[in-house]
Amino acid sequence: MTTTSNAYCAALGISPPRIDDAKARPDANYYSLLIIALLERGGPMTLAEAAARFAAAGVTSSANEALAALKRCKPARAPIYRDGDSYALDPHDDEVDFWLFRLGLRPARSAPLRVAPNASVPLPSADQPLTVAALDEGWREGVPNSWSAQRVAVAVLDAHQSPMSSDEVIAFVWARSRWSPLRPESAQFWRSGAIVVREDGVWELARTHEVVRSTREAVRNRVSDIRRWAAMRPDTVAMEAHRQRIERERTAHARELAAMRRVLVHAFPATRPRAVALVDVGAREVTTFLGDEITPALQRLSEYDIIGAVNVRALLRELGVDHGKRRLAELGPPQKTIQLNRRGRTLTITTALLIQGSCGISRPLGDERTMREYFRSGAHTKLRRRLEADAKSLLDQLDDGVKDSIIDALLARGAKATSGWKPARPSRRIVEEAKSFSDAARQIGQADPDDVTEHLRHGFLRWAEKLRQQYWRRHAFREELARASESLGVTLTA
Repeated sequence: MTTTSNAYCAALGISPPRIDDAKARPDANYYSLLIIALLERGGPMTLAEAAARFAAAGVTSSANEALAALKRCKPARAPIYRDGDSYALDPHDDEVDFWLFRLGLRPARSAPLRVAPNASVPLPSADQPLTVAALDEGWREGVPNSWSAQRVAVAVLDAHQSPMSSDEVIAFVWARSRWSPLRPESAQFWRSGAIVVREDGVWELARTHEVVRSTREAVRNRVSDIRRWAAMRPDTVAMEAHRQRIERERTAHARELAAMRRVLVHAFPATRPRAVALVDVGAREVTTFLGDEITPALQRLSEYDIIGAVNVRALLRELGVDHGKRRLAELGPPQKTIQLNRRGRTLTITTALLIQGSCGISRPLGDERTMREYFRSGAHTKLRRRLEADAKSLLDQLDDGVKDSIIDALLARGAKATSGWKPARPSRRIVEEAKSFSDAARQIGQADPDDVTEHLRHGFLRWAEKLRQQYWRRHAFREELARASESLGVTLTA
């Protein structure tokens, strides 16, 4: 099949791939090979047809084995969508570009980042005094936390080759590191004699002391490590250029999408529609059509680049509209159910539930029986008004966090004070442990930050685990959720 006759590959600008070639790739699995099969065909196919192609290409020993594997791999996930019994590919989905790169069907969009060049300056010698440049390079990422305060002070004094006050040494270190063990009172703990504190408070280095040589070796090793690490990292200049290029491409893509004309289609009923509402997203205009007005009105869809609806593909089929190369936006629930507890109780997600949870509209969609009665009785004004209200609800639903919003809304409702449930206080043992730790820290006048962090984390996690168990086990929350679901017209299955 040529690229021109292959709709998917023509839209993506690639040559049709073959399963026989792709099956040997490291990233090949049943889902990725299903993408290859769709690209190879250039149109929708059933799982049985894909399984037969897998068996013919030698991916599996039989078509039945391939069919079972395809059913397990969750095939109806982006960029593949299910349309009836067939599975098709959305060439405009962002995930397609990712899979094309993984499967070797397109080259990388940019050259690999080059590694930063290594410094050609020789390493500092242990027989020569240190330099400020050596310390700048060795402390590029801060003073090592394994260094003592004396070693840090020795390095600074050796690099300056002259006595310095404690404030000057500390200022030099803090200008190059966000952390330092060096403090003004550190000198009173030094007993080695490597640094002599004069009567005027100035620190003077004993250059013949063995600590001086070990400090020079430590700086040399640190500089060597910094250079070795730098050889493994990309050049910061190249990384910034790469980031700016990605930002330009993202901005250009957003500008391209913003320029496209978008329309939302809402029909009643979903099968054999008798009324249709079109929402021009850019103009924020709603137009309704009834009965014989529908067929000529649907010609207006050719003016738009993106068509959105609930079950958009099935709806366009019912309306007899060929979307061609236009982009389609599915506004239906991203998943059918959410599991509420370990016993398997589930919440059925509907379009009305999503709109109510994300937009706060109490009755986002009209009652189907009422709308049918409007149509039979000839109350077209009421029917148009209700249809326009439903279409506006779909427009308000255009939100990336729809599913998270409805979950948060239901959980928040179940956790209200009126639900009869509240979390228990931390146990007495957790409280006593915290008090004992605090009293011990006060007695010695300090506490290790790591110990404080670990103690708080351990105590909090134990309390949080009990809180989570209470939250899901208490019947008050489940009852409140059931009442909320009943008021929203949501079905809870056991």
